[in-house]
Amino acid sequence: MSPELFITIRYFKSKKRNIFISLLTIISILGVLIAVTALIVVNSIVGGFEKEITEKVIDNEPHILIHSKGDIIKDNEYYSMINKLKNIKDIMVITPFISSTVLISSDDNLNAVKLTGIEPKMAKSSYGIFRKLLRGTLDYMGHPNQAYVDLKVKMNKHYIASRKKDLENARSKEDIHDLKMELDFLENQKILPPKNNLQCLYIGKSLADSLRIGVGNSLKLITPFGDIGPTGLMPKTRKFRICGLFFTSLYDFDLTSIYTSIKTAKKFLGITEISGIEIKVKNIYKMNTVLADVKKNIDNKKFKVSGFSKMNKNLFSALKLEKKGMFLLLFLILLVSSFNIIATLTLIVNSRKHEISILRALGFTKSKIRRIYIYRGAIIGFVGVIIGTIIAFGLLYWLEHYYTMNQDIYYIEKLPMKKDLVEIVSIVLITFFITLFASVIPASKAASITPVYGLKGK
Repeated sequence: MSPELFITIRYFKSKKRNIFISLLTIISILGVLIAVTALIVVNSIVGGFEKEITEKVIDNEPHILIHSKGDIIKDNEYYSMINKLKNIKDIMVITPFISSTVLISSDDNLNAVKLTGIEPKMAKSSYGIFRKLLRGTLDYMGHPNQAYVDLKVKMNKHYIASRKKDLENARSKEDIHDLKMELDFLENQKILPPKNNLQCLYIGKSLADSLRIGVGNSLKLITPFGDIGPTGLMPKTRKFRICGLFFTSLYDFDLTSIYTSIKTAKKFLGITEISGIEIKVKNIYKMNTVLADVKKNIDNKKFKVSGFSKMNKNLFSALKLEKKGMFLLLFLILLVSSFNIIATLTLIVNSRKHEISILRALGFTKSKIRRIYIYRGAIIGFVGVIIGTIIAFGLLYWLEHYYTMNQDIYYIEKLPMKKDLVEIVSIVLITFFITLFASVIPASKAASITPVYGLKGK
């Protein structure tokens, strides 16, 4: 062990230290500790949210979108292009779609939404929402009345259960007789499908809550592109059956997106051509390569190709900006803690001028004196960084496993986490080197004290 490091460690073990300076040392360690803990925890949570949103968008939005630049394109041209693009090996799914903005209404509310017509056979492979519907099933797409029957059966079971409880609590013979008759009728009742054969519609949980409807209920869709009446163009209204609810944790998406079959969408909107083609790639990180291959295989004068990053540019720009802003704010906290170290070591130097001059007289060079105080700053930074990292991991573990959020307010049950070891190591190293750099100023001041200062008794 070098003499400089030995003197530094002896100082921390000394029982004759100034209480005020000892308190400042503890505060300096706490400053580093809090800065490291905050940086790791907040960075992991923000990264978790970014990862969660990105995965949801990747799963439910097209990776590549192909549509007309303006002219009406016939379906046979689109399907001919699909056959060409199937030869690109990194493409997972190619599906046509129809999209339009419509109004959706129930007895309680009215919303503007984006209606998307999809191929039912490709729904699960193209859209993550259909792989894990919150309620309902994709099988209803071909049998929409079954959704109504299942709803009525479920409601009937709940009502039977409540009437059975009433029977248990009934006292008079008359009430018991009436309840038994009612239960016998309900249990043997055959629920028939409705006479009107409505088409299926799949909506988000947020929209269902807003409209106060569920699977099996009916609602109306309204499009301004209807038939021509006596007063001009009349809006078209049609009833649909809710066949499923999806939940993505993306509030705006769940509130404004609805889906039906491409055949039903064409008929309702009164159009004969599809709106475009959606492509899903096998590996999102090979997007640029696939995008280039797609552009080579289509008529770029007629068709416009948009990549995933371009379509969601505003979203990802906002996420990156938020992360940078949060990191900058916490980095300022770290800088404040480094000023605490400068102040603490400066006070130590001022209170130890006599001892420093004696060390100089005993042969300690300026560089050795400087190293003593750099070592002190390094120990403060090291202790703060290590304890802060341990606390950060403990806090992240608790948040991940035990902390629950109010889904009605925050729309997610658990805080998403992304513990990136590269980022954590970077935070630890940057923090340590900042505290080390903060020690240089007071260390240089200590090195400037001459041996004459102690001999003069000053």
